[in-house]
Amino acid sequence: MTSTPPAPAEQPTNERSAVRAIVAAMRPRQWTKNVLVFAAPLAAGELLNADVFLPSVGAFVAFCLISSATYLVNDVRDVESDRAHPVKCSRPIAAGEVSTTKALIVAAVLAVLALALAFTISPALGGVLVAYAVFTGAYSLFLKNEPVIELVLLAMGFLLRAIAGGVASGLPISEWFLIVAGFGSLFMAAGKRYGELDRLVRDGGSSEQSGVVRASLRGYTLGYLRFVWGVAAAVTITAYCESPLMATDNDRLLTGWGRTAPSRATVRSPSTYDEVAEAIQEAGPRGVLARGLGRSYGDAAQSGGATVFDMTGLHRFELDIDSGTVTADAGASIDEILRAIVPAGFFVPVTAGTRFVTVGGAIAADIHGKNHHVEGSFGSHVVSMLVVDGTGHELVLSPTDSTTKDMFWATVGGMGLTGVIVEATFRLLAIETSSMSVDTVRCHDLDDVMARMIEGDDGVCSPGVITLAVSS
Repeated sequence: MTSTPPAPAEQPTNERSAVRAIVAAMRPRQWTKNVLVFAAPLAAGELLNADVFLPSVGAFVAFCLISSATYLVNDVRDVESDRAHPVKCSRPIAAGEVSTTKALIVAAVLAVLALALAFTISPALGGVLVAYAVFTGAYSLFLKNEPVIELVLLAMGFLLRAIAGGVASGLPISEWFLIVAGFGSLFMAAGKRYGELDRLVRDGGSSEQSGVVRASLRGYTLGYLRFVWGVAAAVTITAYCESPLMATDNDRLLTGWGRTAPSRATVRSPSTYDEVAEAIQEAGPRGVLARGLGRSYGDAAQSGGATVFDMTGLHRFELDIDSGTVTADAGASIDEILRAIVPAGFFVPVTAGTRFVTVGGAIAADIHGKNHHVEGSFGSHVVSMLVVDGTGHELVLSPTDSTTKDMFWATVGGMGLTGVIVEATFRLLAIETSSMSVDTVRCHDLDDVMARMIEGDDGVCSPGVITLAVSS
């Protein structure tokens, strides 16, 4: 009795082996680095928003494709050195499983797909992907053995991934995020190189003799990499703690003009008078304070722990040529008003040392200028103002109305403590030209200077610059 021999086991086809080899050469394990594209949406609290999540996923896929393309190009570039390497010799291209020609063709296809996907999602994302391809291409082809430069390029790869998630969905990327992401990327890059060099030192250099160690490590010392690693970690942690990433809702770190003594407050940016009233009614026990362009001295517009209104969203104004007045929102700056009224033959009656102050801030601080001894302070030229009080009600204040004049003058120079100024009308100074006539007077000594200043009390402006020359 004869028996039928068992059929031989089915062998994998060459095509399947080739596909597996190409996939292995694309290094899918490295795709976990691309999770960084979700960092910006996550920091913004918008990751679960469908309009943000789907573009972010697309950015992740695009980076997987373009990074695999650069890995293939890198392995083609290093094919000979990889074949002599005890570990890298098993890579598909070095092992001969994938030809260099086929690898370059696959790399080109992956790059085209990645760029097409990226530019379809967002032109900005396409630009980020192009930058990534340029940096990684330069790294693979020319700069991988250059100390410090290769460290920066390695960090740039991480940083561009983090930026990609924001630009893909149109999320604004703050300078704080860039600082945290940038130095965080440098931290990872320096840590990676530090670990490699530390292993080289601990094994007595045997790995270098066997060709396992990358050439760029010869240009580093453990002390240098430890220093870079530590500085990057310190900046990352400090920037993260001081940034809005640590804040809740709209919390921001605010300072005065001197950039000292910062304090954190909940900042709201109303765009209508009704929003101001609603926010005042919803304010907590520490109340609210209005803020313009942040040019006040000290901490006048900070109010740490309270609600601060960023009034710059209210910046409309209208010039009345017949009456020579301007009616402006509190957030309108003197600068933008001057740009409109000077060509019409008018100037603001009082200007401070900077034109980058808001109308509301000019009234609340009752600013003065070099003509203070003649024209008085800013509040002297205000015809009327609209103020939202602590209960959310709007009050029209005028210096000529007997029922509101006390409140009016309490608000002028009141630093926002009587309510939030939302609108004001003030008189202008008629001018014939935007040029200024300046007289230069030579004085003999300090006594002469003081005498001339007393004599000039009736002048429009006081001396702006006094230079004393002492002859020997």
